[in-house]
Parts: sequence; structure tokens; C-alpha cells
Amino acid sequence: MTNNDSTGNIINHINKTRLGIIMVKCLNCKRELTKPKKTWTYSQFEVQAYSCECGTNFREYTMDGEHSFTLQLKKGRFVKA
Repeated sequence: MTNNDSTGNIINHINKTRLGIIMVKCLNCKRELTKPKKTWTYSQFEVQAYSCECGTNFREYTMDGEHSFTLQLKKGRFVKA
């Protein structure tokens, strides 16, 4: 889910620094994560799995370098975040 700021720009939990490093924020505690636990290709998607110290597990799906959707582990199943 994305939100818009006062200027209409989309705000989400993925930020790219000036050096090109992608910073992903935990969906639960908002801690910045830089390195995925695991990365793989699923059909046309690049998938990055993250595990935060707070216990939140989630997967980022990107296609052609653009964020497509996020799945979060809840009650043993991954659901759209």
C-alpha cells in the first residue's frame, strides 16, 4: 500500500540513496534493511527476501527494476502487504 505526500509524490517503504543503494524499511518497526537474506528469480520477477530483527519476514517483488508488490509472512502464510 502506498501513500501520497502533500505534493502528490508516492511514499512507500523502499528508498534509493544517492549512491544507488536500495534501502528497504521493515513493515513493522520501520528499521532500514540493506541486504536481503535471499534473492531469486520467479517468472518475470526478481524476489528479495528480508528478515528483520523484530521478527518480521517479507518479500519484495520487482519487475524491470520497479517495485511490483510486497508479501509479508502472517500466521505461516505470505499475504499481500
